[in-house]
Amino acid sequence: MTSTLLAAGALSLALSERKRSVSLRRRQRRLTARVGFLEALLRPAWEDRVRRDLASAGAQPRLPVRCRAQHAEDILLYELFEGSREGFFIEVGAFDGYSHATTYLLESIGWTGLLVEALPERAEQARRCRPASHVVHAALGKRGSSGTTTLTRFADPDGTDELSSYIADIGGDAPRPSGKHAQSVRVPLTTMDAILDELAPDRSPTAPVDLAVIDVEGGEIDLLDGFDLDRFRPRAILIEDHVGGDHSPNRLALAARGYADAGWISFNRLMVRKDEPELLLRARSLLYTTDSGRMPPEPVPSLA
Repeated sequence: MTSTLLAAGALSLALSERKRSVSLRRRQRRLTARVGFLEALLRPAWEDRVRRDLASAGAQPRLPVRCRAQHAEDILLYELFEGSREGFFIEVGAFDGYSHATTYLLESIGWTGLLVEALPERAEQARRCRPASHVVHAALGKRGSSGTTTLTRFADPDGTDELSSYIADIGGDAPRPSGKHAQSVRVPLTTMDAILDELAPDRSPTAPVDLAVIDVEGGEIDLLDGFDLDRFRPRAILIEDHVGGDHSPNRLALAARGYADAGWISFNRLMVRKDEPELLLRARSLLYTTDSGRMPPEPVPSLA
């Protein structure tokens, strides 16, 4: 009898959890659709605002003003840097420089930068559409990396929605996403330090890096190992982080090198140098986060 009751209880719990899971997925789909609808309204309005800002300053856009980031990260960054028309960015995992490009809007208003993309044809597309950016076709690894490496490229059957990840020889070894075609591609391998050193004749050694955007599908820790943050000191870093939480390897690596949490934009973690208190405060204000907001809630005090 006891075993029968336990089995019935386990079955009831499993059915309840399944029902709850289905309900949560439905709610997530509805929320995603709602956010997508709001973003579709927001982007054109924001593009008009940027054009007005440029016109009021007597400036012309370098590129057609478009908000291209996947989750409106570019709108947040425009506000974070207060619409500044000068700055230097790095975007790793830049794809074609336009589709879901986080830094396209910044380049359109006057910034210059570095785009790094491992897929060869996508890097060539980025060269054509981003004239003020230095585009490098390479994968980025840990310090001392050079030569070539094998990238696993995933794409939908129609060739869209591509992503790429390192295989085990440099530590990524990402599982194959469901429903996507996999292809191995041999690509150049280098480090962020090596690329920035090559750019040195065209940039002052003391010129600031205002922003680094990192989206490398699991290769973040290797990339950060080959990126001397104490030397190049990007003011803000927007890094893809699917682990989340305070114990994320990406967060721990950046916190150990002088960066503080500012908040999240979708699955992208924004971190700002601790010695940039005004920029950090502005980022947290824009993302509605504070240090106290990351702490466990305190108990409600008793009125007795």
